[in-house]
Amino acid sequence: MKQFIGALCVTFMLAAVSMPTVAAAPQLPVTTVAAFDSRHSPSVMEQTFELFSDQQSSYAMIAIVAIAFGCGVPLLIVFVIFFFRHKSKQAQYRLAEQAIASGQPLPPDFFRRADTEKSMFNKGIGNVFTGIGLFIFLWAITGDFGVGSIGLLVMFMGFGQLVIFYLGQKKNEPLG
Repeated sequence: MKQFIGALCVTFMLAAVSMPTVAAAPQLPVTTVAAFDSRHSPSVMEQTFELFSDQQSSYAMIAIVAIAFGCGVPLLIVFVIFFFRHKSKQAQYRLAEQAIASGQPLPPDFFRRADTEKSMFNKGIGNVFTGIGLFIFLWAITGDFGVGSIGLLVMFMGFGQLVIFYLGQKKNEPLG
């Protein structure tokens, strides 16, 4: 799930950066009240119309919208994930409350999360192969080993997690 969200965020960022430029629209004359009445200075609204009639400001608006979507969509995704995680926890607490109210005992591992040793193994394997893929991708794109070594950093973090998993298993083995 985390890899999917990360890939989605990177896709939105790349789409915002590589968005094609809009062809120049023909300039229409801006009619203001000041043209008819020369006794007052242009109002803020008239100055705003003149500002947005400029071609550079339309490019600025495109950039602002792209940045807003590039930053807003990942924040929205994170918000939705935390919202549904909160709803799931509330449902679990309601179930426990109903079981206690009806007099049924709860299993001892009802609130316990997944086994940390197994999840450490899964995280380690995931980070090793993510690091290898990231190394190959960055090296192929840039042609620079230094940039590709970011993937090696992630890969060695995964190896460290695997070492922690195996050392934790040896510590729990019976002596004999």
